[in-house]
Amino acid sequence: MKKPILYIFILLLAFPISGIAQMDKDSWLLRGKFGLDYQRNKTDLNSTLPNYPDQFGITESVPSLVLSPGIGYFVSPNLFVGIDGLYGRSRGKYYNPLSETTKSITNTFGVGLFARKFIPINDKTSFFVEANGGRHWIKSFGKNENGEKFFHNQSGSVDINGVLGVQYLVTKNIGLDFYTNFFRYSSEKTIDPVKDEPIYKNRDTSFNLGSGIGVGLNLFF
Repeated sequence: MKKPILYIFILLLAFPISGIAQMDKDSWLLRGKFGLDYQRNKTDLNSTLPNYPDQFGITESVPSLVLSPGIGYFVSPNLFVGIDGLYGRSRGKYYNPLSETTKSITNTFGVGLFARKFIPINDKTSFFVEANGGRHWIKSFGKNENGEKFFHNQSGSVDINGVLGVQYLVTKNIGLDFYTNFFRYSSEKTIDPVKDEPIYKNRDTSFNLGSGIGVGLNLFF
């Protein structure tokens, strides 16, 4: 996980920094976000997946990693809009009283739009608020204790997030972000690839400051 961050730093530092506007109208921005999230809950799959009545009493532990590159355009000073890509990966452990411990691995791909407003505090530090949302495609599979894959699911979701954070300008054109979500909406549907029919639908809205934290790099030009 450390190597991609190092490569991003090297790439950003390779750009010349003289004569580049920071956050003025008609400027551009390249960014990369790195986020970590962790959830632990108990799930009764008998209620959410009625086609699988034997699955109950499962404890889920899900750390997840998200990488998101993007490009934005300043429509006015300190306000930019843009487009993001996304790749995420999470690993979970499931404890079922009727079977062995299993692992779940989920890969997520996505594309979305964002808008961010900076509120400068001084020449180097700014608070910001951001709204972003997009469409995600999710593929997950399970592994037993022998490493054998035993199920595949395909899901799709629409997600909308509200983000609060602070940016520090390391140089004139390189900014470092620290941010957290304060609002999250998700609408998800899971498809059984064998039967080609929905097996799970869910909508969730939450206001939870600090539910996920992240670090980002911005390049202004």
